[in-house]
Amino acid sequence: MTVSTRRDLSRLSLLNHSLSRRSLLGLAAAGGVLLAGGGLSARSARAAVAPQRVVTLGGPVSEIAEALIGASRIVGVDTTTTTPATLADKPRTGYLRQLAAEGVLALRPDLILAQHDAGPPEALAQVRAAGVRVEQLPPAVDAAGLVAVVRRCGAVLSAEAAAAALATRIGADLAALPVAGATGRSVLFLLIGHSTPMAAGAQTPIDGLISMAGARNAFAGQGGWKPVSAEALLPLNPDVLLVSDQALKQMGGLAGLQALPLLAGSAAARAGRVLTVEASLLQGLGPRTPAAARDLAERLAEVPV
Repeated sequence: MTVSTRRDLSRLSLLNHSLSRRSLLGLAAAGGVLLAGGGLSARSARAAVAPQRVVTLGGPVSEIAEALIGASRIVGVDTTTTTPATLADKPRTGYLRQLAAEGVLALRPDLILAQHDAGPPEALAQVRAAGVRVEQLPPAVDAAGLVAVVRRCGAVLSAEAAAAALATRIGADLAALPVAGATGRSVLFLLIGHSTPMAAGAQTPIDGLISMAGARNAFAGQGGWKPVSAEALLPLNPDVLLVSDQALKQMGGLAGLQALPLLAGSAAARAGRVLTVEASLLQGLGPRTPAAARDLAERLAEVPV
């Protein structure tokens, strides 16, 4: 074998090694299965290269991620992220459903961890095309869904142990809450202050929160968010109206809410049986959900019906 041939073979060996390493990392980022060459799995590869520059999209997602990995590895959040305080100074990518790929990519992320309804899809497709991993989480609308999302975040962030601990704590806190319907109260959540009033039906985060508080959703016969009118509200006759604290403030307080034509026939509105929840809780269920449900249950118990 000539010196030239040996040199060419050596170069070929180095090239193959480089390609193998690139392939390994590529498959790891794509969520591949068992890889050849030493039996290293993609899961092991991802653990070895845990994401270091994470952008979170959606308030509950940001809260979960911060609880699992802290704030230092989170380099950007969307404008619906209002808690925890450790993320207050993070760069903002824009509104959850009106993202621009350029703004997200400018943060040089290696992972986008997003709520299910982040978008538009075209923007996320551009981010993926730039080689950045994008993980969209399923919606969490009940206790089981919340625990599943926490565990999924742990897997994506290579923080399985922290996720298991958080899921266990959340599960224990939720188990201590009243059984759905235990209070006997029927509750209707109204999203007001926008062009069209909307009510929260089944399979929404607010429906889950109401159930966790031991109450019954008066609009559970409908699925998702639906526009409502004064006529549609009459047969519902809820014991308690629930609105966001932000909406009540915009209405000028209880008196402003009671003056709405929408609630002209509402016995709960006339009697002042109106409670609020933090606007940030409307985004979805997260680490603060058990405490919010406990607080709502306690306030519902104090409402005379």
